[in-house]
Amino acid sequence: MDAKFEAAGGADGNLSALRHIWRFDEVFSSSVLLDFDKNENMTLDPPELEAVAETVSASLSKYSYYTNITVDGKAVAWRNRTRSKRPM
Repeated sequence: MDAKFEAAGGADGNLSALRHIWRFDEVFSSSVLLDFDKNENMTLDPPELEAVAETVSASLSKYSYYTNITVDGKAVAWRNRTRSKRPM
């Protein structure tokens, strides 16, 4: 797995966005293909990719995307969580 984290600042100097980009190896990708390739064409078509994204996003959200933000030692609540629709 390859992971990348990005933090973006707004014009006001405050944190405006956090982004996680995860790329998985062939073994994990093969298991996803077996689980989500409903038409068995060995390709994840757009609706199948959407199902993968929804499943993974729902699973990761239970753990706050493995991201904890604190200010002065106190947890900061998440706001406006969205999932990117960027192609994989």
